[in-house]
Amino acid sequence: MNNNWQHNARNTLKGADNCNAFFQSQQFQDQSFPIKIPLEFASLIDKDNPNDPLLKQVIPSIKPQIETLDFSIEPLKDEENSPVAGLIHKYPNRVLLITSRVCAIHCQYCFRQNFNYIGHDAVSNYLAIEDYIYRHPKINEVILSGGDPLSLSDEKLAQLIKGIENIPHIKNLRIHTRSAVVTPSRITES
Repeated sequence: MNNNWQHNARNTLKGADNCNAFFQSQQFQDQSFPIKIPLEFASLIDKDNPNDPLLKQVIPSIKPQIETLDFSIEPLKDEENSPVAGLIHKYPNRVLLITSRVCAIHCQYCFRQNFNYIGHDAVSNYLAIEDYIYRHPKINEVILSGGDPLSLSDEKLAQLIKGIENIPHIKNLRIHTRSAVVTPSRITES
């Protein structure tokens, strides 16, 4: 595999037809949540095992959707807990930043499949986010999420992290990513 993470991140299987050709099967079907599998990850899947645990993460379920009375398209209520665009504040001591709407892989169990990323960009709205965090000293933890924060360039990621480091009451920084597993070349010296 190429060590250029940007190349590897773009080198993906998309859509049922491409996946069925690659895996020599007919088990993929297009669904409302698009299929996206990095070749770097797909090459690790056992093509002869329909129960391969890596395959199960990315193959859309053909089970019918069961609608229930209490069903919510946005069960996490991220939108209503977003006082500043690009920031979700559900718990008193932590905030989550929506750093990107891009993911390295489309996991079929993703709980943000229906999240409206438009207008939720922590990178372009960082000054307002930084101001919000400064004004809420109970916040001691920042989570970079998305999408996938490692879809950002090293420079943008470093800019976000440096800004967070300058807030005195922040003690913990977490990065929610699948890139380290599905596109390991993304982990760089920077």
